[in-house]
Amino acid sequence: MKRRNRKLYLLLAWLSFLSLIFYFTLRIYIYYSQSIGFVNSLFGVLLLIAEAHSILQSLGFISSIIRISRPNSNIYRRAKLDPKNLPSVTVLVPARNEPLKVLEATFICLASLNYKNKKLVFLDGSDKKFIKENDKLAKKYGLIHFVPEKPSKNKAEIINKILSELDTKYLCIFDADQNPMPEFLMETVALAEYSGNIAFVQTPQLYTNIGVSPIAKGAALQQSIFFENICEGKGSSNAMFCCGTNFLMRTNVLKKVGGFDENSVTEDFATSVKIHALGYRSIYYKHVRVFGMAPETLPAYFKQQYRWSGGTVGVVRKLVSLIYNGKLNLRPIQIWEYFLSATYYLTGWSFFILVMCPALYLLFNIPSYFANPFFYLATFIPYYILTLTTFYATMRGRNYSFRDVFTGTIMSSISFPILMQSTLGALMNKKMIFQITNKGKGSVVPFWKLWPWTLVLIVIFFAIVNGILRYPENHYAIGINIFWCVYHFILISNVFRLNKMPQVKEKNILNYT
Repeated sequence: MKRRNRKLYLLLAWLSFLSLIFYFTLRIYIYYSQSIGFVNSLFGVLLLIAEAHSILQSLGFISSIIRISRPNSNIYRRAKLDPKNLPSVTVLVPARNEPLKVLEATFICLASLNYKNKKLVFLDGSDKKFIKENDKLAKKYGLIHFVPEKPSKNKAEIINKILSELDTKYLCIFDADQNPMPEFLMETVALAEYSGNIAFVQTPQLYTNIGVSPIAKGAALQQSIFFENICEGKGSSNAMFCCGTNFLMRTNVLKKVGGFDENSVTEDFATSVKIHALGYRSIYYKHVRVFGMAPETLPAYFKQQYRWSGGTVGVVRKLVSLIYNGKLNLRPIQIWEYFLSATYYLTGWSFFILVMCPALYLLFNIPSYFANPFFYLATFIPYYILTLTTFYATMRGRNYSFRDVFTGTIMSSISFPILMQSTLGALMNKKMIFQITNKGKGSVVPFWKLWPWTLVLIVIFFAIVNGILRYPENHYAIGINIFWCVYHFILISNVFRLNKMPQVKEKNILNYT
């Protein structure tokens, strides 16, 4: 990060932080100073909660920008490795029913890893009809083919089955569609060897199939936002969690916490809490050294979001229980970062409330904001503009355009029904089944299954029409609510534009076959 840019980002971040606190403090005061009926009070509280969630996530992003804008943030210290006496590493590739093309591209890259003291293992949880072909492919590229006697229910279980047999110092895990560069192990091992207290080194994911479909590009942009500013901020606070792929971990540390958490579909996130609670450190190595594949269709993307959201929110219950019982041995900044990550996917609920409140006001004259236009213009507008400017400026500094950022916003917005369903199930402790994100073309969502989006769009449409008819009643209030309804209508309607089969044939840049 350039020095001039660093100062600009810091200034924007602090201005955003102050405006955000000022706005929400006055917002709460004005709400509680009003005398309102039960129905109005109910919707007012819901809107306040939705705003609070959005503001907390904004605070998390802003605090990350402040931390990584400090001089000397994320300086990496490395041990000097002896090429003749390298620490042993076992590379694991857990997979189930993956296409041979996807597996072969990964196996080629694993065989090309520039690290002598390594063992490559393919953890095959596939159905019987895939086993024979998978075995041939594994032998072709020098991988040990591990097939458990009993089928594994999830990724964590198949890793844990082989964990007791591992006697190597480190284990490294890649998903079946992740293609590492030759120097991956040399670089991550050097980082981990610097201190015996470093439990794991996590690296970013970068999707290479972004030209295949708008879904793939949008998913890639979402990942970029997460793996850049946010993960760098977590790394600077020793709160970076394991992301399930593209990481190096000390084998004895994973054994110490009992292996990966098999009760969570986001076993990586749940296990990271246990590791940090024991006082171990993690490193986020921000340099891209692995290339993968994004979901290319709407069903594949929704399946991914369903699993991630349900899994991470499911950890909230564990965090609250550990805090309540005084067993969560984490520093305040780590608790803050884990809380932000675990509650992020509640965005689905907060977005839904933010969508419905303006519509209900225009349709049924049910207010939920309870503030005059002057307050809105003087406090909300500066906070909103400053927050957006900070976000856009930092992303622009990483060579993302406004269109890219808006594409990521669209992808987050259209996921709200999926996030609402999965997070509700997680909070109710409903058992989730691990599902693999489909690679390749997949399919589209049948129109009738898009009824939640359609219903919301119909409500918003009639709200806009009714708002236009009521406009003379209260120009300011009705005008503001019409604006938000139009904005939300544009965002949500993109679900129909994106629900189509990929049209562009594009190979993974590391697929040599």
